[in-house]
Amino acid sequence: MTDVHVGQKYRYPSSFVEFPKKAIEQSITQRFEQQVWMRPESGSVKFRGRWVTYEELNKAANRLARTLPQSNPGQRMPIAILVEQGITLIVAILAVLKAGLSYAPVDRRQPKVFLAKTFADLQPCGIIADGHNFDTAEALVHGSCPVFNTEADMTNLCGDNLELPISPDAAAYIFYTSGSTGEPKGVIDSHRNVLHNVMRYTNSLGFSPEDRMSLVQHSSFSGTVSTLFGALLNGAAVFPFDLDRDGLAAIAAWAQREHITIFHSVPSIFRQLAAACELFPELRLIRLEGDKATTRDIEIFQETFADSCILVNGLGATECGLLRQNFIDKSTSFAGQVVPVGYPVEDMAVQVVDESGHEVPAGKIGEIVVRSPYLALGYWQKPELTAAKFEQDGSGVCTYRTGDLGAMSQDGCLEHLGRKDFRTKIGGNNVDMADVEHVIIEFEAVEDALVHTYTDGAGEQHLIAYIVPQDGVETTVSDVREYLVTRLPSHMIPTAFVFLEQLLLTRDGKVDRHGLPAPIGARPFLKTQYVAPETPMESFLVDLWAEVLELELKYIG
Repeated sequence: MTDVHVGQKYRYPSSFVEFPKKAIEQSITQRFEQQVWMRPESGSVKFRGRWVTYEELNKAANRLARTLPQSNPGQRMPIAILVEQGITLIVAILAVLKAGLSYAPVDRRQPKVFLAKTFADLQPCGIIADGHNFDTAEALVHGSCPVFNTEADMTNLCGDNLELPISPDAAAYIFYTSGSTGEPKGVIDSHRNVLHNVMRYTNSLGFSPEDRMSLVQHSSFSGTVSTLFGALLNGAAVFPFDLDRDGLAAIAAWAQREHITIFHSVPSIFRQLAAACELFPELRLIRLEGDKATTRDIEIFQETFADSCILVNGLGATECGLLRQNFIDKSTSFAGQVVPVGYPVEDMAVQVVDESGHEVPAGKIGEIVVRSPYLALGYWQKPELTAAKFEQDGSGVCTYRTGDLGAMSQDGCLEHLGRKDFRTKIGGNNVDMADVEHVIIEFEAVEDALVHTYTDGAGEQHLIAYIVPQDGVETTVSDVREYLVTRLPSHMIPTAFVFLEQLLLTRDGKVDRHGLPAPIGARPFLKTQYVAPETPMESFLVDLWAEVLELELKYIG
């Protein structure tokens, strides 16, 4: 059921009950309704002080489901959901599933152009909106489909289960991502695959009815699926947190107040939790996924949290769910600066391959590919992209090329080394920006770093390093450059350096590579004093380099 590496570090709670594999041969709603039958009065969701029992949640979802279109067997009919974080959002998700439809959660905070493109691609048969988002929903669909208001009076509708026959093969959701192109693409997945993903998490992490799980990101972020259904399909309670309204600064006090036992987030949000320097005695498990964790994150975990708490650094993707897990306790250490994403999970075979698709030797970098019968169904309305990314072998097993780079150790532990599309050419030389980032982060004065490309007015590409210094440590561009020249070839050394207090984050807490400040004039904290040009030739060269690098004159000299 679990890898030996898990068993060595982690004990299941006494109330844990294994999620049997046969339980994936049903719908999500069937599994949820079983939990309702077993524990109707148990708390299912708590938000802003309001508890909702399993029975109350189920009846609310049933009533809303009765207002939605009826699904046709074999026909994929998506319903968009535009609802704020909280109980109503969860009711809407369950209602769509109970109606035999697939849900597509969207977030109004996305750029308007992206939202418009998403709806043009999705072409939903309806949209569920709360009062806060109702006008936005109507504007997005332009009358092309009905808008269902969650605040409409539904008290006269029947709260009993709909009992619709829903196949495990039916589409459960469509999650939109933008990837490196910025164009929306919808990942569609089935009830069976969602249940298998919940099974993987449940049996590796010991989800139980006693757990109180954080839901700190909006449900338009695919990583929330494992928390939402990991809780509700195991009789546990889920605790949504509204990052936009309540703010990151409040998250530690909230987690303490709500007695959270499993905290799931991207590393940047975890850092805010850890900054409170509280033991969180009831917190038994921290799940980090969705972005890279640093060795400093692990050190903070080991210095701050209770000895009984375990940190699990995982790797997953919208297209395939959970792939790898690395269980970390107070005694764990790493040889390098990369925190591995760990070891296998059930039914998800991972390989690292070269450009020809051949597996590379241990320690060599290649693309991470996944083979499993439980991968996503593909991309909504994009058969060509589906065929390019998902390869069927005729036996029900599919291979998915993640586009991520990795390296496998001799004992099967995987390191995630960034995206393939983080590679670029500088002066005719191939450069992997992830490699440059790793070297910069190894510098003792650096807390975090990100390397990006910048195209100057002449069309030439340059590397730009965005650096977050260690707290209390003074460092300069000269210090960083002197460190890099002994470790990297000249074409891999960034042209300009931007010092930041922290890396910019997206609405989901991931590092925002598209929102970085322009590197104009960004070479602060040089060690040497500025020396002005003295001859006409020096002035000419200074002007030339300032124009090429788009730096202020004071930084050339």
